[in-house]
Amino acid sequence: GRLARQMLQQEPRPRRYTGFDLHAGMIRWCNKNLAPLAPGFRFFHHDVANASFNPGPPKPVLLPMPAESQSISLLLAHSVFTHTLQPHAEYYLHEAARVLRPDGEITASFFLFEKRFFPMMQDFQNALYINADDLWNAVIFDREWLQAVLRSLGLGVVRVQKPALRGFQWVLQIRRISAGQPIVELPEDRAPFGRR
Repeated sequence: GRLARQMLQQEPRPRRYTGFDLHAGMIRWCNKNLAPLAPGFRFFHHDVANASFNPGPPKPVLLPMPAESQSISLLLAHSVFTHTLQPHAEYYLHEAARVLRPDGEITASFFLFEKRFFPMMQDFQNALYINADDLWNAVIFDREWLQAVLRSLGLGVVRVQKPALRGFQWVLQIRRISAGQPIVELPEDRAPFGRR
């Protein structure tokens, strides 16, 4: 509900907002505390399997986004793909392309690395996982792979916010290539080394 709370306070307020998360408790809180304040704001439990944030009986691994095709003008995925396995990221990038309006924009954060520095990685391996016990803890994607997936979906990066520390979160603004905005290549990560 962090973004929804901010949007509730802005002028003009968005007419529609659809939020979804796999954490049922957060969705209950949003439906109780935020939805009554704005009739166009809706919150859905994305009931997919995740041992840490959505435990319980067996659940599907992936579900479609709760939105009609080409209905979303701004899709925000802050700290989502940084906790998404490679096949799940591919699926949800496809879903993002499906729901995005022709003039819409995706703003998403990613951890990125350069696979070319890891010669032991196979062609199909494009993600690094930092925690063997919880693969979703932090997931780092090959930047060339990400750009290729976006291109295959007719999408491209139009603006980049580089990380403050090398290897930390990149914030990318993504649009349809057909929208006509110039597509940019991801610059080298030259941020200082550090830890956060």
